[in-house]
Amino acid sequence: MWDAEDKARMVDEGLLSWITQTGDAIRRLDPSALISVGFFAPNRPNRFRGDDDNRLVRAVAALDSDLDFVDFHVYPTPPHALLVQHVENFQMAERDDIPIVMGELAAFTWYTSEEAAAKALHDLEVESCTAGFDGWVTWSWDISVAQPDIWHAMTGEGLVGEVLSPSARPDPCAPGLFEFFEYSLTATATATASRALPDEPPEAAIDGGSPQWGSGGDAPQYLEILLASPSSVDEIRLTVAQYPEGPTRPEIWVLDADGPLHVVHTFEGSTAEGDILSFIPDAPLEKVQLVRIVTVRSPSWVAWREVDIVSHDPSSG
Repeated sequence: MWDAEDKARMVDEGLLSWITQTGDAIRRLDPSALISVGFFAPNRPNRFRGDDDNRLVRAVAALDSDLDFVDFHVYPTPPHALLVQHVENFQMAERDDIPIVMGELAAFTWYTSEEAAAKALHDLEVESCTAGFDGWVTWSWDISVAQPDIWHAMTGEGLVGEVLSPSARPDPCAPGLFEFFEYSLTATATATASRALPDEPPEAAIDGGSPQWGSGGDAPQYLEILLASPSSVDEIRLTVAQYPEGPTRPEIWVLDADGPLHVVHTFEGSTAEGDILSFIPDAPLEKVQLVRIVTVRSPSWVAWREVDIVSHDPSSG
């Protein structure tokens, strides 16, 4: 067992033996049953769970079993790995001899709105069609009490269920167009700031995955986001990074078609870590080129966990 390849082969053969024996036992009770096993992606070769190597079972071994289909779990980014990285870790390439189902199609609440979660799941489902997936199981219909950190199909207005519904999209591989879809403008933006800690750079506030931007200094401080092109903005959401909690005054400034940089909204009140501040203008802000978040007052060093600038205009996606 000192040789890594021998150990991997032992695990593979043990998995295949378990699948065969368990499948035979189920089929004796119900010959018509469909047998499957679910897997999370191994952490190699793409390491997207740090040094976590606890999942030693190589899911690819199940592709050589007598299962009726295989269930691979993939979650949309952020902060999980991209679909292409999951496919590589699952070793799915050029395997069309056994159906592969995405058995946990789910989005966590790091998506700061139901609309954003619905859009992310829609995009993942469409993309997965060309990656070798043959079916999808939504996780889940409605167990928000047990798992409040997941956007379920019936959470809120039920938008996740709507975009994944076969009645709304008979072809899961064809993109749908829903008026509530959000298109991220920060995904292609660049960020700068008045100052930043070495390990909490400005871009951490717009990448959807890194912990936060941290100025390392007291107010006033600002975070500035330059959009890739002049765009229509429907909402700006700020996820608070702050300790201790207390009264703050963040201002939203924009540079748009109306001329020089100017204030469009001011938040005033007590905030705490994880709070989400949302500014929805009465009408979309048109031809926005730059957004600056100026924190005038804060009881802590100025920081933002995430800044989302979104549009409902499909041309912005």
